[in-house]
Amino acid sequence: MAGAACPRKDVRASQRQRLLRSVIAVVSESGYHPITVADIVRRARVSRGAFYEHFANKEECFLAATGEGFELMLARATSAAQALPAGAAVEDLLRAAIRGYLTFLADEPAFARSSTSTCPPPGRPPPGSSTPGRASSRA
Repeated sequence: MAGAACPRKDVRASQRQRLLRSVIAVVSESGYHPITVADIVRRARVSRGAFYEHFANKEECFLAATGEGFELMLARATSAAQALPAGAAVEDLLRAAIRGYLTFLADEPAFARSSTSTCPPPGRPPPGSSTPGRASSRA
């Protein structure tokens, strides 16, 4: 007997997580500007339609992925500091938080590389791209 199909909400949640991990991976390898939605969906092994069910464009996907990553990074740093005994010196709290932060980056090298990638501010084209009424800086 064949197994029951996964509930739609589980499938969507799985697709979203794969897309978030995928955008981090492809940005860490190639940088933000050269990647496309096709690169993201290929890596995530989801359809282009599934991508657009979750995100309007690559920028929205990247910002969602880095936003979740920054929350996880902050939680790791906070947790490390909170693990110290009550009344710990400020310097020890700071050291523990920084250790938690650096451990997170070491555990998530793709996130570390992609979080330093240059992403245009929302609504602005990447450097060198042409927009209507504006010449491209690429020859």
